[in-house]
Amino acid sequence: MTNQEFSGTVTNVAGRDINIEEQEIHNHLYPDKKFLPADPAMSRICTQCKEVTWRLTALCKHCDFNEFAYQESVAQEEERNRLRQLHLRRLKFAGIMAAVGVGFALVSHFVLSSLNIYLTIAGLGLMWASAELFKE
Repeated sequence: MTNQEFSGTVTNVAGRDINIEEQEIHNHLYPDKKFLPADPAMSRICTQCKEVTWRLTALCKHCDFNEFAYQESVAQEEERNRLRQLHLRRLKFAGIMAAVGVGFALVSHFVLSSLNIYLTIAGLGLMWASAELFKE
């Protein structure tokens, strides 16, 4: 690797204006709070302070609320609720299958002998399937 040497004063850096006399650095990547978007495609309403702010920045320009982290936590909570509902639905279905299986096994003793074996097998199969669903 070779070393590069620079001589002279640096007056411009990409993305920034440097005023050497006043020792000010103006960063153009994050706009000032006074410059808010007028275009609806570039703006959003802050969840916390209900003011208009930039859509693609993480922090609100009024209250410094982190909208991206908030949206991520809301999405995670919705996913947890969805998985919980799915689990409860699966348990309910497994309970119904077990009840029907026990019912088939009990009723099989009171029906014709030709249907007895089929109802017993169906009842045992439903109880086994519900036990497999309870494991998950």
